[in-house]
Amino acid sequence: MNLIALIDLAGVLVLLVSIVLMLKSWKTLVQRAEKGLIVLLIALGALLVNTGNFLEWAGITSSMDPLEDYLQILIVALWGFVFVTIFYERAQEAAWKSESRFKNLLEHTADAVFLHDREGQILDVNTQACLSLGYARDELLALKIRDFDISEFASEDELQEFWEGVHAGVRSTTQGLHQRKDGSTFPVEVRVGHIPSKEQALFVAIARDITQQVEKDRKLQKTAERYRLLADNASDVIWTMDFGFNYIYISPSVERQRGLTVEEALAMPLDKAVTKESMDRTRNIFAEEMTRDGLEGVDLKRARTLELEYFHKDGHIIIGEVTANLLRDENGKAVGIIGTTRD
Repeated sequence: MNLIALIDLAGVLVLLVSIVLMLKSWKTLVQRAEKGLIVLLIALGALLVNTGNFLEWAGITSSMDPLEDYLQILIVALWGFVFVTIFYERAQEAAWKSESRFKNLLEHTADAVFLHDREGQILDVNTQACLSLGYARDELLALKIRDFDISEFASEDELQEFWEGVHAGVRSTTQGLHQRKDGSTFPVEVRVGHIPSKEQALFVAIARDITQQVEKDRKLQKTAERYRLLADNASDVIWTMDFGFNYIYISPSVERQRGLTVEEALAMPLDKAVTKESMDRTRNIFAEEMTRDGLEGVDLKRARTLELEYFHKDGHIIIGEVTANLLRDENGKAVGIIGTTRD
């Protein structure tokens, strides 16, 4: 056996070792060191085989000549396998990272997340779902939506009808009532989305505990009812208006004071309700107050008092003593004007 045959044989042996390594670990070809060794062996085998070809061009022949064409094909196939494997691994790694980020996001969200099928069977949940309902994850996976959703529409037929109305890519929002494992209940706002799937219809439901919001709304409603009762029975006219001097609310006492119904007073902007001189005075004071409002340390609860000349419905003029201040939102920003008018 001459030198070229030995070189070709060495190339074949190196390639065979590469194949053995790949066959041994083709499912777990992810370690950088192992991958690098295989690439190095394929490169070495290719170098040896092609060295033999170079010597043949120099006029030296080998007993391995009939196999060299097949060896070249084998080298190309091995390179192709390695590159495809690398690209596949990168795609798998990217998909894994994306899935990991998504799961991490779900696990750290403050809302309860449920994945369920068309029958309402729970398929997956996040940690918050277990915490909010008091169940272990395995216990929740054995339940259906209607086992803990005791809303008025939560019968099986009504839930089916609701889910049928949820289209792919379109979220539906509703409010309901969830029952914990210990029997206590809490109100929730639920957003439901449909996930298209060839195998089965899947739905993702995101439930937010709105106990505090419901309680806040209930208190606000009670407060509004008390103020409305006071306003409806006060002799002074209580009102709110926007910055365009259009009434938003006015108490029923306006009829006793100016002869107008509430609807008539609401439809009449301030520049039609008072004389020109009174309107000019109002605009000037409003401009002053808005300028002061931007100054640091100014009293946000300050009020201004002035006299305005109002038109009575029958045409005569009445003098009204107006006390007003800026209406503010929860952040202290001026959003309107609130005041009273006394005859």
